Amino acid sequence: MNSQEQWSSKKRRGKESYYLQNNPAFNLTSETQKTNIKLLKNGSKSKSMSRVKGQLVFLSNTCAFDSLVQALAGAYAYNLSYRTSIDKSKTKDRLMEIAISLTSGVNMTRIKIMRLKLLNEHFSKNVAMTFPGMIQKVLTIPSYYDTECCTKLVKKFANICLNNDVLKDDLSNIQQAIESNFIENPVCDRCKRKPKYKREFSNHIFVEVNPRESLSAETDLGRMLQHNLDKIPLSITLGGKLYQLSAAILFDPPSVLEKDIIGHYSAAIRFNKTWELFDDLRENTFSMSGDTEVTIHSALYTILKK
Repeated sequence: MNSQEQWSSKKRRGKESYYLQNNPAFNLTSETQKTNIKLLKNGSKSKSMSRVKGQLVFLSNTCAFDSLVQALAGAYAYNLSYRTSIDKSKTKDRLMEIAISLTSGVNMTRIKIMRLKLLNEHFSKNVAMTFPGMIQKVLTIPSYYDTECCTKLVKKFANICLNNDVLKDDLSNIQQAIESNFIENPVCDRCKRKPKYKREFSNHIFVEVNPRESLSAETDLGRMLQHNLDKIPLSITLGGKLYQLSAAILFDPPSVLEKDIIGHYSAAIRFNKTWELFDDLRENTFSMSGDTEVTIHSALYTILKK
């Protein structure tokens, strides 16, 4: 009997987990089968008009909305824990209804009508919207809630902004940059005993990595930072919950001459260590390398384990 056979014949009774320990950053993606996620085309690519509440309406640039809903669709398709939490939720969420429709057999005409009705309710005519502005308006389930101790007043936050002094333009510092924003929790003004806020993180977290598009093109273009997608941490832990990286929102800034243009957003969905780009100005999706340098506006993390 050789040494390998001798080792194999020995049994460790009652301690099968001695050699194998769970690593939360290992095999984070729940699904192994590729899902056919539909590509929602930009509203500007359609010349037709639809009637909503007696008015003829058509959409123009919808990239902020489309990138958001494509990212959520990817998370729903590939993260079983997130999909289960969404399916069990009793909250009526029309945004998630559109995202789920992109992963199912709902026809694209129906999906576009759903998009049109949702946007028509939230926005006035001829409004260009950035990604942060979009999620503030249409995201039913925010990234986190703060409930005041005594008044029970609930504040909703669509995304988490990072402390740039901690991030230092290094994406590996995302966890620390988030935590540094939540260090201070003053004592309640009323009872003078308990913390003022009780914070609860939801099943998805939008982390604003690179918010610089809010500045003017003249001062901004030289400071828009580019990173490799694979440099984004695969997981973060918030409020005792483990989240996995599901998607990234990419941003193409306008040129110096395009002063009235907000730029263009697209979504990169992560699946089994690969990335797929969903750009609503293109005809099809395509795979992209994780070491490609892109401007990452936000990262989407979704619940993996409570």
